[in-house]
Amino acid sequence: MIVNPAHVTSLQGGYKGYAVFGIGQGRNQRFGLIDRNGEIIIHPEFPGFYVSDGSRYVEFFTTHSYMRPRYFDLATERWINHDDKHLLWPINGSAGRYFRIFTRRRSGIIDYTGRQILPMKYGYVGCCGGNFIVQNPRSGLFGIVTPDGEEAVPFSRKYEEVVPGDLDEPTLVEEDGKWFYIDCQGEIIASKGMPELPTKVASIYSTKQYIIYSIERGGVIKCGMLDKNGYEIIPPIYDNIFPFNGKYVKTCMYDSLKDGLKEGLKDLSGNTFFPTESHRALNPISGDDNLIIVGVPNHTNPTYSDCGIVRVGTDRTIAEIIPLRYTIPDFNGQGPGWIVAAEREFTRGRTKPTFRYGIFSLDGQLIVPFEYDDIHAGDDPERIAVCKDGKWFFINLKNERTLF
Repeated sequence: MIVNPAHVTSLQGGYKGYAVFGIGQGRNQRFGLIDRNGEIIIHPEFPGFYVSDGSRYVEFFTTHSYMRPRYFDLATERWINHDDKHLLWPINGSAGRYFRIFTRRRSGIIDYTGRQILPMKYGYVGCCGGNFIVQNPRSGLFGIVTPDGEEAVPFSRKYEEVVPGDLDEPTLVEEDGKWFYIDCQGEIIASKGMPELPTKVASIYSTKQYIIYSIERGGVIKCGMLDKNGYEIIPPIYDNIFPFNGKYVKTCMYDSLKDGLKEGLKDLSGNTFFPTESHRALNPISGDDNLIIVGVPNHTNPTYSDCGIVRVGTDRTIAEIIPLRYTIPDFNGQGPGWIVAAEREFTRGRTKPTFRYGIFSLDGQLIVPFEYDDIHAGDDPERIAVCKDGKWFFINLKNERTLF
């Protein structure tokens, strides 16, 4: 059954050949899924949805509170079946194989069919080099079990913290105040040993390339960063450090009395590319680690912030690609190879501007003019959702209508 475009009141850009659409208005609006030809795959019966950039799942929420979502796998074209009495979370790096089910006190593992892999009886469940590290909720001790439920390591370790990686990656643990990596059999991986930190670590975030950690000094939490071998590349002097893209991390300082949030960028060797300064917001662009969205925040209304794009050269030069005078509405939902932006038009007698949306190429060329009321881009250059005069339809990057 092809969806009737006259009934469509919301449309998202294509994701892996699919698009979310909505019918109705306000609290009566409901969402479903169509394929590239407009064929209804999931009927519009859900009051909310979420799909992140690059995700293989669409979360359809069964209530307005956005609790207990149902997951549709775009890669395998099927629902993830599970008992909706429990919460569900995909396991990173498992390619859709495993999902954690949990309540407030117990966790387990299921596969995409809902078949039990590990019973929901553990206080904690995480990946550990292809196996799972689990905690006995009564004793607090950790052990390791295989995906077949066999005990690989008995419940014998008293870890203070456990930071799992993706499915087949080692797990970072803290024991007796020291951090180290363990493999799928619970053995310490000596080549990835952690140095002793000056004080107790308050939090830690581990990737294949670096480790972001925070420590407490004089009652204040500060963040630093280690390389993949555990050597310090950014000292713990920042209020926060966030992953940015494959080349940079974002460093942040907070000064609510004077300048507010200050943001900067360092590469993975600790070299500064953007000093940590106020009055500037930095965001990545999917697909090009050298392109940076730069914004000047509007503290009255962030919607009115002036944004542009710069390119970082090999010699650390900064070249302006798109001038700092547009609104970029969605920093995380841009398509690969293009940027959705908007011009603000102020009309006499109106206190709020009107937005007109268009699309830039990543070399700064305006390829879709500012003629649309809204644009929702996904990852399909032939199915970019646009709204004009209250009607939703799809265009391509040549501004040609492709559906509806």
